[in-house]
Amino acid sequence: MHHALQIVEIQRMICDQLATNPRDSDSDANDRATLFALALTCRVWVEPALDKLWEYLDSVHPLLKSLPKDLWRSESGWGWHFGRDFLETDGEILQKYSGRVRFLQLNCDREHLRNIPSVMSRLPFPLFPNLRTLYICAEDAEDLGSGCFWRVFLSPTIKYLNITSQLEFGSDYSSQDLSTSILWALDTLCSNVKEYGLFTYGDEIAAAPPLSKVLGQWRHLEALKTTVLDVQTMLHLSSLRSLTSLFVRIHANTVNTLSGTIIVFPPTLTSFAICMDAGGLDRFVSFFAGLHLAATSVEITIPYCQFFLGRLFMLLTTNLSNERLQSFTLNWVSGVHQSGHLDLHAIRPLFGFRLLHTLDLGGHSTHSLGDAAMAEFASSFPLLEVLRLGNENPEGHPGITHLTIVSLLTACPKLRTLCITFDARHITTTWMSPYDALNTRIRTVDVGYSLISDPAPVAMFLKTIMPRLYSVTSPCRSSQRRTRKRKDAAEVEKWEMVSSELADLDSAMAWAEDHINVI
Repeated sequence: MHHALQIVEIQRMICDQLATNPRDSDSDANDRATLFALALTCRVWVEPALDKLWEYLDSVHPLLKSLPKDLWRSESGWGWHFGRDFLETDGEILQKYSGRVRFLQLNCDREHLRNIPSVMSRLPFPLFPNLRTLYICAEDAEDLGSGCFWRVFLSPTIKYLNITSQLEFGSDYSSQDLSTSILWALDTLCSNVKEYGLFTYGDEIAAAPPLSKVLGQWRHLEALKTTVLDVQTMLHLSSLRSLTSLFVRIHANTVNTLSGTIIVFPPTLTSFAICMDAGGLDRFVSFFAGLHLAATSVEITIPYCQFFLGRLFMLLTTNLSNERLQSFTLNWVSGVHQSGHLDLHAIRPLFGFRLLHTLDLGGHSTHSLGDAAMAEFASSFPLLEVLRLGNENPEGHPGITHLTIVSLLTACPKLRTLCITFDARHITTTWMSPYDALNTRIRTVDVGYSLISDPAPVAMFLKTIMPRLYSVTSPCRSSQRRTRKRKDAAEVEKWEMVSSELADLDSAMAWAEDHINVI
C-alpha cells in the first residue's frame, strides 16, 4: 500500500467521497456496502470506514442489531425490548459503534422501543457522546410527552436539533402542554444548540410555544425554525446577535401574539422566512407588520390571493431595508390551484430594492405583464444574477415576448440564471436578429410554459444573444388538464428541438474554428 493511503486525513477524505448522499436510500445502500467492504480490506482502513459507516443513522435499529441476539427482542405489534439483563460486555459493544454516530433521525411512531430507553439511561457512559444532529418526528404529539423515549438520546454535543409532531383534532393534549413537555429539559440536556426547529401541526395549534426559558440558555443560537412566537421570545431573539436565520410558521387559527409591539431585528439576522398554511391573510399582515428587518434574504409562503399582492409588496417597502435586501422569494402554498397574475401596478413597489441579486416569482403568471412593463422591471435591478419569473405557472398565455429577454440581458449584465415563461411565436424564419451577444454567463434557460412555433429561428435567436447557451429546459406538463395534454406535449417537443438545434450550432461553430485555425 502506498504510504499516502496510510495517512488518516487522506483516508477520511476518501471515505467522505464514498458516502456522498446519506439521505438518498438508493445511493446510501450502495455507499454502505462499499464502506463495509473497505473496512474488511485492511486493518488500516477499519476505523475511518466504520466512522463513516456509522456517521448517519435514520433509526436506532442498526445499533440494537449490533448487540448479541439473545439480548434484544423484536415482537410484531409490541416493538423492541431487552430479553435479558444488560451486561458490561454489551455496553462495550454498544459504545464501540454509538460513539461514531454524528447524525440520528428518530421516528417515534416507527421505533416502538419499550424498556430499551430506560435501560440505556442507566448506562455508565453517554449513549451518543459525539452526536451533532438529532431529528425527531412523531405522528402523534403525545409520544413526545412525559416519559418519552427520545430524551435518552439528548446530549450536550448536539448542535442541530429538530422536533416535528402532529397534534390530532380533539386531543386532550394541548399545544401548550406539548411545548412544555418538549422544552423542559432541553436547556440542560442540550446546552450548546446552534440550530433549533420545533414544529407542531394540527388544527388545535393556537398558542405560541414558551421558548423564552430555553432560548435564554442558548447564547450562541444561529438558526431557529418554529411556529409563531410570543412577544417576550421575539424581543429576546431581536437582542440575540448570534442569530442569523429565522423561520416562522403561522397556523390558520394562530392569534397575533405581537399585540401591536414593533420588533426591530439587527442586521446580524441575514435570513428570514415566514410561511402561512391557510387562513385569512389579515393574520399574516398583522404579524409581519410588527417586524422591522434588515435581512439580506427573505422568503414568504402564503395562500394565494390576487388582491393581496399589491398590499404585500407595499408592506415590504416599510418593513424591509432596501439598502440590504439581496434575495426575495414569494411562494404560494402547495396544493393551491389558483395562479397569481403579476401586473405592473402590483409589483412596482419591488422596484425600490435595487440591490436584489436573486428574485424568485416563479409561481406567478406573466399573463398581465407586457414588454414595456418588463423593460421598466429590468432597469430596476441592475445587479440581478438570478431571476425566476412565471416558469412554474401553466395558467394563461404569457404577455411578454422575446423583447423582454433582450431587455433583461441588456439591463442586467450579471444575470447567470434565467427561468422565465414568454411568447416565442413571433420568432419565425422570416425574422432576423438585429442583436449581438448580450450575455456570456448563461448556459441553460428554463423556459417554463413558453409558447413556440418554429424551433430553428428560436434557437438561432437565443444562441445569438447568449453565445454560451447550450440547452433549454421545459417542465413536464402531464399534470395539466386533459384537454391541454396534446398541445402541451407538442410545445415540450418543440423546446426539445431547440436544445438539439443549440447543440448543432455549437458543433458547427467548433468545426468552423478548427478549419480557420488550419488555414
